[in-house]
Amino acid sequence: MKKRFLILMLSLFTFMSVAFAVENQICGIGAMLLKDPFGKKTFITGVLPNSPAQQYHLPIGAEIISVNEIKTKPLSLDQIANMIIGEEGSKVNLLIKYNGNKTNYEITRARVNIPQEKMDKTFDIHWQQVVPEGLENKTYIPDEVASKVSRNYYAQVVAPTNYWAERKIGFKKGYDACMTYPKADQSSCLMNLVNREIAKTDSDRQAEIQEQMARQQATQNFVNTMNQIQTNTNLNNINNSLQQQNFNLMNTNMQLYNINNTLRGW
Repeated sequence: MKKRFLILMLSLFTFMSVAFAVENQICGIGAMLLKDPFGKKTFITGVLPNSPAQQYHLPIGAEIISVNEIKTKPLSLDQIANMIIGEEGSKVNLLIKYNGNKTNYEITRARVNIPQEKMDKTFDIHWQQVVPEGLENKTYIPDEVASKVSRNYYAQVVAPTNYWAERKIGFKKGYDACMTYPKADQSSCLMNLVNREIAKTDSDRQAEIQEQMARQQATQNFVNTMNQIQTNTNLNNINNSLQQQNFNLMNTNMQLYNINNTLRGW
């Protein structure tokens, strides 16, 4: 039970994990992972500072093909994490694919500190008024990974995650600016900030709807064009068939004409 709880603590991002935590430490390699459930691929999304993953220069965006010669595609992220964890000083073998090349890494496990984000309850209260539930604490997924995941996973997870991660950074800047105001003015500043962000969300949603409608119209136009091309092709084939029949009929008439002339000669 303790082991499962410690692993759960390390699910820092959606479908992300770091292996085997002990309070604010891990005993593993210090790599953050993401599992694409559609493409069945596991990617490295980050490495913790002063970790074995950093020391061995594990590249961000690399795909983990296997752990200790066991392929990762059929496994869940928790199963992969369970294979990566281990005793301090022990070794784990990873087969990594990056830029089309596969490389084996034999990494010595070690304890690594997990950076602790300072909590600000006032910020969280105001941010929760803007962000949809469940997306409050998402962390940006690197482009090196976003460009390699499946389309479904990108649309359902990566795109909204990165959108709200960027929005949170911008909101934090506005929040920090409000907190420099005199205390009597901070509340009104924060209220205006929240209202502006909500308005921006509504504006972005309208733009997204319009973009979606434009894509649907473009798709329908393409379908209509292909249908018209197919119709024209069918009509052309019918016309060619009629021409062939006319040609055959002319040949038949010519043969009958020749037969008739022959009979007259008799």
